[in-house]
Amino acid sequence: MVVDSCTSRANLSRVFVLNETAAWLWQKIGDRSFTPAMLVGWLCEEYDVTPGIARQNIEKLLEEWWRQGLLTEEE
Repeated sequence: MVVDSCTSRANLSRVFVLNETAAWLWQKIGDRSFTPAMLVGWLCEEYDVTPGIARQNIEKLLEEWWRQGLLTEEE
């Protein structure tokens, strides 16, 4: 679960539930910068998945995270 904590108080009206794989990736990312290629690599190392399938899944996941406001552009 991810809770929107962009303000000084956590906004519990904006809670995001992630599946096991998405939660694993979210934790692996932590507070560091990442690229889609890094996520694809991690998926391929951890799971029995081809790079093509991993890339498709990462593109969908990142699109959803952007749509939900979970990602921001670095300055």
